[in-house]
Amino acid sequence: MAGSMSQLTTASSDWGDACVRHGLTLLGTLEPRVRPALGDLAADAGWAVEHPKGGPALSALLAARKPRRVTIVVTDTTRACPDDVLVPVLLDSLRAAGIAPEQVTILVALGLHRLLSRDEMCAKLGAGVAESHAVVNSEAADRSQFVHLGETSRGCPVWINRLVAEADLVLATGIIEPHLWAGYSGGRKSVAIGAAGEETIRFHHQPAVFDAPGVGLGRIKGNFFHESISEIADLAGLVFIVNVVAGGHRQVAHVVAGQHRAAFAQGCARCADMVEVAIERQADIVIAGVPPGKDVNLFQATRSASNVRFSPWPAVRKGGTIIVPALAPEGAGRGEGERRYAALTRAHDSPAKLIAAVRRDGVKPGGHKAYLMARTLEYARVVVAGAGDPGEVEELHMGAAPSVAAALEEAARIHGPGASVYSLPDGFAVLTSARRPEEEKTGTTL
Repeated sequence: MAGSMSQLTTASSDWGDACVRHGLTLLGTLEPRVRPALGDLAADAGWAVEHPKGGPALSALLAARKPRRVTIVVTDTTRACPDDVLVPVLLDSLRAAGIAPEQVTILVALGLHRLLSRDEMCAKLGAGVAESHAVVNSEAADRSQFVHLGETSRGCPVWINRLVAEADLVLATGIIEPHLWAGYSGGRKSVAIGAAGEETIRFHHQPAVFDAPGVGLGRIKGNFFHESISEIADLAGLVFIVNVVAGGHRQVAHVVAGQHRAAFAQGCARCADMVEVAIERQADIVIAGVPPGKDVNLFQATRSASNVRFSPWPAVRKGGTIIVPALAPEGAGRGEGERRYAALTRAHDSPAKLIAAVRRDGVKPGGHKAYLMARTLEYARVVVAGAGDPGEVEELHMGAAPSVAAALEEAARIHGPGASVYSLPDGFAVLTSARRPEEEKTGTTL
């Protein structure tokens, strides 16, 4: 392999030196506005669940409902949600209300991602929680796990894991961060997509949804995707969430809790305040870093490239180059969705042909990633730096380089002397827009 995962994901300080060596012009480093990390996440989460947004405190909710069966929905390992802290906070409240461990199930919201192993569950939740409570993977392709709850007002068939549908109380954790179609992840999405059956996931992963007006990064108002999954969460009985919002350097800066719509709206506002960065010009080249956990495979890692491309005003110009540092030890990915992405991409010899085929024939969940990446590649070159299997990267219509420095050297030859570069140490955590003339050049505005 080309280097260690930590070298590829955290060595952004070296990228500027590489730009200088290859005669490139570094326009700046784009990062979210740094907010102080919470000093005691468990204490802050405990306070939040008793001082929630949009509804009663969790203790009051438990006293009123007296649930016999509780399901806590959590994200998988591709989301940097600190469930080893958040879940024990929820379990403390349940225990105080007289709810025994055997009455609680923890459901891992996989969507179409691969299953979590027992060791991964222990790492995600803490060994004590995983050993004392039932922890179950939600497998979208296994129809026997799901219950049909009818259709939404938008015509979406709602298939939800029966552990959610049949619970007396549904709680969910999550992390609020920019999402390509939902606007922001977190809140309702853990249940409405992560704990949903394949038909429900498929409805939301079609070109007609992706291309709809209002659907996109950082957009909530008028966003079909967001509105649809919020309705599903209501139908599924999601009552209460506790979500974190990451500040700069992936530190947890906020925790929100309460009724899923109200708490999520509060978290989105706090997230937007940190991640939205205004720029004066587009660059020829962008280095879009990948945070730990997202660099496990190409399906996840290349989201940083798509975040760049689909920002309100992309940091890279049309025809430019996006460099994604990622070892991707699992290649394209091992889950059903990841395998579909790779197969559909390989089935077409150009992004344009793939886009045309998907718009004509539709796509299964997972294959939507192939459509997204084709639209990204139609806009700019994508080069993955450091991947363990460069051949697989190239099969997926991307360039491969052994390191970020090598990718910059190649980009310098393509774009010429003095070509401009932005560095995004975390390409998942920044949304770029055009700076308005009246805005002051302060903070992260460049």
